[in-house]
Amino acid sequence: MGQPGRVEYAASERTPTVRPVIVPGGSQKKAGTPPVSGRQRSDAAQYGESGNDAEASCDALTDHARTVRPRGSRRDLSSSGDVRKAERRRSSGRRPGTPAGLAQMRADVDEQVVDDQELVDASTPRARRARVPVRIEVKSRLRAFCEALLFLIASVAVMHRLSALGRDDVRSKLPEIGLLVTLSFLCFATHLNATCTVWATRVRYLRKTDMSDALYSMLLMPLLACVYLADSVPQDPPRPLAPAVFGTTSGAPWRAGFLPMPGVPQSAEDVVRARRAMLDVYTLFGLVIGVHIFGTTWHRKQSKRHGQHLQIENMPGGTVFAYYVAFALGATALIALLKGVLSFCGWKSVLLGDLTITQVAVDAVLFQLGLYAWTRVARQNFTLGELSIACTFNTTLILEAIILTTNKLAPVPGMIVAYRTPSVVYAYQLALIVGMMLVGLVLSPLLALSRVLAQRPTHRLRWPDKRNLHRRLLALGFFVFLALIVFGTLGPWVWWMLGRRNPWLFIARFMLQGPYWWLRLALLGYWGVLCNIALLSLQLMVNRVWQYATVGDQVQAQAIKRRSARSDSVTHTPPNLTASQRAASSAVSRLAAPRTDNEATALGPALAVNVNVRRKFFHMLAVLLFVPGLALDPAFMHLAFAAAFALFVFGEYLRYCAVYPVGASLHFFLSQFLDSKDSGLVILSHMYLLSGCAAGAWLETRSALLLQFGVVLLGVGDSCASLVGRRYGRLHWPRSAKTVEGTLAFFVSVVAAVLLLRLVRMVEPLNLPNVLLNAVLLSAVEGISEQNDNLVLPVSGLLLGSLLPMS
Repeated sequence: MGQPGRVEYAASERTPTVRPVIVPGGSQKKAGTPPVSGRQRSDAAQYGESGNDAEASCDALTDHARTVRPRGSRRDLSSSGDVRKAERRRSSGRRPGTPAGLAQMRADVDEQVVDDQELVDASTPRARRARVPVRIEVKSRLRAFCEALLFLIASVAVMHRLSALGRDDVRSKLPEIGLLVTLSFLCFATHLNATCTVWATRVRYLRKTDMSDALYSMLLMPLLACVYLADSVPQDPPRPLAPAVFGTTSGAPWRAGFLPMPGVPQSAEDVVRARRAMLDVYTLFGLVIGVHIFGTTWHRKQSKRHGQHLQIENMPGGTVFAYYVAFALGATALIALLKGVLSFCGWKSVLLGDLTITQVAVDAVLFQLGLYAWTRVARQNFTLGELSIACTFNTTLILEAIILTTNKLAPVPGMIVAYRTPSVVYAYQLALIVGMMLVGLVLSPLLALSRVLAQRPTHRLRWPDKRNLHRRLLALGFFVFLALIVFGTLGPWVWWMLGRRNPWLFIARFMLQGPYWWLRLALLGYWGVLCNIALLSLQLMVNRVWQYATVGDQVQAQAIKRRSARSDSVTHTPPNLTASQRAASSAVSRLAAPRTDNEATALGPALAVNVNVRRKFFHMLAVLLFVPGLALDPAFMHLAFAAAFALFVFGEYLRYCAVYPVGASLHFFLSQFLDSKDSGLVILSHMYLLSGCAAGAWLETRSALLLQFGVVLLGVGDSCASLVGRRYGRLHWPRSAKTVEGTLAFFVSVVAAVLLLRLVRMVEPLNLPNVLLNAVLLSAVEGISEQNDNLVLPVSGLLLGSLLPMS
């Protein structure tokens, strides 16, 4: 089959032209649609057969922006990389005497070289072009070394903080932290010229690979657990991440009752023991990632040395899963054996001292199964660092649910009740988030059938005339079984945890137990008004895209005529495009031009703003939504964040699996807010944003400023950095799309937001030097990190906010 038509844009205009492509047989293939790649390959079949223009254009709105390349340069960047990759593969395969596996390995290395070469501007003179990749590599290493320096300073500061507490039970964690830090920096140093990934997972399953991936995946969450433990030690005054004061009789902002369980409420020493166990779990996850990275690298080197390559990734899915499970069990056995040997020698506290061998095995296996599931279902959605953070979060919640259920079934004196405060909002959070994961696991056959039925072309169905009927029946079955799980499993579990109290009546009564009886109801009404206004504004933007695309070719011709006055080369849209294709092309042109903020057409000033402004609109909306609630009632926000996260996961089930009748509408709506970091099949940006804003509340921090810090960093700092950097940025960080001007805007906006919160008395008195130092360090993280800011910035803010208290 020939390559599909490719959409190109002239350097001075945004009107797409579909060019025919010569197929190998010598004939021309009529290209009437834009290219097919990434998520589009699945979504085109998923929504394109329905006969609805809105559904048919969803595929074009998702991935076409990543295939658009400016025309008018010396070479076509959208195809040269693919051509050179194919040529290098063929040349590698034709070398006489070269085994097929070794040829494939050389081709993979050449692919990485081609990817680096495509970053070079096509207008660079040929004499200089050979030297540019070397400079790019030097700049990339410089940025990675800066990140490594920040991690090294943070590691030393955290270990000094633990040792300064003067408690033997806390100091006993220093050897395992030192081991993890050493292993992570050794992994970083040995992978400057190689990519990091987990076993049986291709590098292209990840969204992007970077030299500092090992540090983010192995160190960031354990360092946060270290300061979480250090701040839980009773001190006067309490540290920022000290446990919050829960209760319904006191005047504290955390007004929520405790679960009726033995040992609740916990004493101060019980809290310290729970934090020690949490640190051991996070350290275990970091060690598991290290074993996977080193195991994969060793396997590659051995294959290269012997000229053989066992292509586990290219085997059938069941075989790959078997190899992965075997390696996962081996990695778990290795860590458990090391812990057992140290315990036998009398050094139990040196490594994972607060976990038993059984807990080590269960925790490691669950974490590795999560790694495998996320890399397959959410392919190209994560870097390795983001994958580790997401799996750590999910696995920790699952473990907390298991621990809470075990303690309720058979309470054991001295056993850890929970990693955090076992309050009623804690139980509801586990029921909502872990329960939604359980829904996806149990109902995965129905969801998979729904997606396959929506993807498959009509002519390949056994009963094509009954396609819509079957989709409706699958949707009906999904919602029926969902109700059975919610009311038959999750509801009774919460009823049991609450001491045989009705969970639905309890939550209704909980709404009247805030600092003021009307406050939580008022917050719900306030959120409803804001969300309706926001959705109306966004709908106007989306409708404008369709209006511009469907009013006819005459409007487009007028816009093209005006642009032609400033351009020598003008291309025209073929008049035979459908309305859905014109809408897709119009939206793609806006996605491809993030700097074009104001577009004018024959219809007047366009209401459809670029995708970056649309995304940052949600960030700024988060400030208005969450700041009042976090200041007045953090316990209610703890529960509200959990409910919103569960709702987002449920919505992604509907969109990803094309569940009738809302799957296509959700897909089209969310497609308006995608950028280069949403390159996979799953859309996670809104979940990242919500998790970052909720980080302080979910960790139950005592500091009012740290409760708000995630919202400030993402809603104010990240938004200002992106908007200012894209519009006014000229000086870029090494090998990064981020600019120095955007980083300066981040620093100024964060400091101003913190001062404003203090001015309105929403946070405690400030330590201004530490506020400025935190803002500087977080600006550096925002500027040089290639990880998703919605995940990395809140975690880094909590870490630095504990090391350098701002109040």
